[in-house]
Amino acid sequence: MKSLFSMLFLLLNFTSFSRNITIDSNISGFNLSSYKVYVFKGTTYQGIYGTFDSSGILNLDVPDGENRYRVDFAGQHYIEPTSSSNIQIDFLHEVTINASQNKDLLFNKRVY
Repeated sequence: MKSLFSMLFLLLNFTSFSRNITIDSNISGFNLSSYKVYVFKGTTYQGIYGTFDSSGILNLDVPDGENRYRVDFAGQHYIEPTSSSNIQIDFLHEVTINASQNKDLLFNKRVY
């Protein structure tokens, strides 16, 4: 009986429990379909990631405990500051510039 208990205890020590989560990226009609989400514990990447489907939904099996999530969007890394907060992503907006004089000044120039 004692050896069975010891084996069960060892098995529990090496078993990682997980839970399934759903992340919905739909924000004001825009979703992050095809973008990846990476799972962290603190600052350590857990080797777990998933990709948003065409509806902007992602289902992941993550380890129990506090996890943080990172999304890479438009060349930037967006990560939760804490495990219970939201990821804030600064979306790019289309800007129209009208030049009233010397329109050639803006030809082939970057606008930031």
